[in-house]
Amino acid sequence: MHEFSPLTDVLPALLENLLATYDERVTECGPFPDHSVSARVAIEGMLGVRNVRLEISVRSMNKEINEAFQAQRFLAVRLHKTDGPGFVSATCYHGTKEELRIQLVALIANPADLTERIEQLAHGLPEETNPDLWR
Repeated sequence: MHEFSPLTDVLPALLENLLATYDERVTECGPFPDHSVSARVAIEGMLGVRNVRLEISVRSMNKEINEAFQAQRFLAVRLHKTDGPGFVSATCYHGTKEELRIQLVALIANPADLTERIEQLAHGLPEETNPDLWR
């Protein structure tokens, strides 16, 4: 049996793990393999507790859609719900490698904004995204 930890207990450590190998895994320009961390978390909300597998990834944008995306990186959040098939996802914090690194450091110190986005996503309020932009 898998144990689910409260989101607020897990999120800062996940972000620290992502940042620990960020420079090695994330390039300044062009595509790179997704840089991901994940954990099983329990998310409380108005509808009760949802147990999910949370995956947070740094990804590159598809330059074939727009050449300006060559140096753009973003954070992708994916939740695999355990009480049904499939997953939900959202993207956030778009910017250059350095801009995203600065944002990750800020989120480790104060993860409230990302926590809120994850909670909304877990309870069925995903942002609309264009998967053609993802690489």
